[in-house]
Amino acid sequence: MLVFERLQVPQPQQEHIRGRALRRRLALWQRGLIRRWTEQQAQEKGLRVAEVNPAYTSQLCSHCGQRGSRRRHHFTCPHCGFQEHAAINAARNIRDRCPVLRGSGLLSTSPEARADEAAGKPLAEARGR
Repeated sequence: MLVFERLQVPQPQQEHIRGRALRRRLALWQRGLIRRWTEQQAQEKGLRVAEVNPAYTSQLCSHCGQRGSRRRHHFTCPHCGFQEHAAINAARNIRDRCPVLRGSGLLSTSPEARADEAAGKPLAEARGR
């Protein structure tokens, strides 16, 4: 199974087609091509594709679910002491938000996500802290 972030990036206005806006539009176009190609390859191989809400995936610890700190490419959790490359930590959180993977018990190394976390709220807020 492949799991993608459900990203919603606003399209740049037409009058700003040069510079940063043009680079952003080109990057979105490339991302769309790569995603469509990846989905096509997955379907040909019999793999399923899912989308999840990416909210807080780079801020939450993939081991304990608490909000941690991120400095550039390094993630550290002050609650449990877990340390990891920030992109790997976020990828684990994205994987764990997929109900099919979370429910099967396969591939998961962190606690099951709560319903509030799947809706995009950090666990600390969901617990009322």
